[in-house]
Amino acid sequence: MIKNLTFLVGLVLLLGCEESLPPIDFSQTTGEFQYAVLSESDIPAPQDKTIVVEDLTGVRCSNCPKAAETAKNIKDKYKDKVAVVSIYPQEPKNLTTPYATFPDLRTDFAQLIASNLFGFSNQLPGGGINRRLFPGQSSLNIPFNTWINSADQIETEKALVNLTLSKTEVADKEYVITTDIVFTDRPVSNPFITILLTEDNIAHPQTTTTGTDQAYMHEHVLRSMYTPYNGSPVFSATSSLAPDRGISAKKSWEITIPDFVNVEEASIIVYINYNADDNKEIIQCQEIKLK
Repeated sequence: MIKNLTFLVGLVLLLGCEESLPPIDFSQTTGEFQYAVLSESDIPAPQDKTIVVEDLTGVRCSNCPKAAETAKNIKDKYKDKVAVVSIYPQEPKNLTTPYATFPDLRTDFAQLIASNLFGFSNQLPGGGINRRLFPGQSSLNIPFNTWINSADQIETEKALVNLTLSKTEVADKEYVITTDIVFTDRPVSNPFITILLTEDNIAHPQTTTTGTDQAYMHEHVLRSMYTPYNGSPVFSATSSLAPDRGISAKKSWEITIPDFVNVEEASIIVYINYNADDNKEIIQCQEIKLK
């Protein structure tokens, strides 16, 4: 879906990432990152950190609408400082199998995120906030009734990396997305970039605690990804620069929107995240609507 086939497995290994399941990048790009070193006076003030709500869900999961409502409440509270991604894994089938004649919201990407990042053990709903391990928690997969308190903690923070997105429509369902990254502080681990496609307002029946809601609209649905599920490294093994305060990295990505996605309801969401064995945190995120 992105043009120019490139494999990043070797780069991940050379960067020394401790991830037990290294990403295999079958994406294509318009080129490598362009790096620069900013003078101290040109380093911008840090952005507010974006709150990322990842909601593991299924159309036959009766409690999942409650988790979706919690995510909506966080979005309503903090507005543009929040990005929500609704993740529909393949398993367990009794909670995720689509209703007949309706679109299948499940993806292999969602299954990889749920299994390998959140370790969800086929129980829904699930998910978490910014893939952060909060004090007193032993898993990134936390009950949805704790999401608001966790989001409140993120809301007070500044990001150590600024992320700016821009888009250019080059043809029907063909876009160039430019990611402009500036580090306002030194990251604690090698940064990765993750690019997702989401879609709003998808009609599909939903099982609830009181029956089946035939008029349910699914929001923020993960539809595709343009990087591995756990990201691609921002700094290559051949780069003369390492991530640090004042370093910028810019890159354009040619993306194709799948035919089954309504572009009018679609958004690109970009994470800057860690990918170490003991740290998967999303340190900044931005969202840009395609229309």
